[in-house]
Amino acid sequence: MVAASAELARIEGVSGPDLLELLTAAWFHDLGYVETRDGHEAVSARLAGDVLPGFGYAPDAVARIQRLILATRMPHAPADLGAMILVDADLDTLGRADYPEWQDRLRAELAAFGQEYAPRDWYRRQHEFLSGHRYFTAAQRTRRAQGLARNRRALALLLAQPDLG
Repeated sequence: MVAASAELARIEGVSGPDLLELLTAAWFHDLGYVETRDGHEAVSARLAGDVLPGFGYAPDAVARIQRLILATRMPHAPADLGAMILVDADLDTLGRADYPEWQDRLRAELAAFGQEYAPRDWYRRQHEFLSGHRYFTAAQRTRRAQGLARNRRALALLLAQPDLG
């Protein structure tokens, strides 16, 4: 997520303090998972607010970082370029060639928390998610739109199998 954020920021021309805040938000955005799965973004933002002043971040910078972190909540409605970059980076895997492996990891993670899905249900949910997804930045549309379409087609082919289960 941090690498994708840095790459999108580079392509979109983000630099200086804006880049530092964006990458800081990228590092912090999932820390809230240490306390909760649901609503982890709010916990991540709180943790950023607790920790970053100790590293010399000014209150207004901390507030911007927290806003960026909160932009990753679903449904997504990023308000500016930094938030759009962070949201696109957060779901970068959707358009990557290794999406099937990430999807399997997510399924295993959810199963570990008691959310188990039959194969057909899982692939249907994934296909619906990918079908409803859109990228917010021009950079991510260029980088990942074809991969997103490819992964969506692969899921449709899986769902067409009568013996999927």
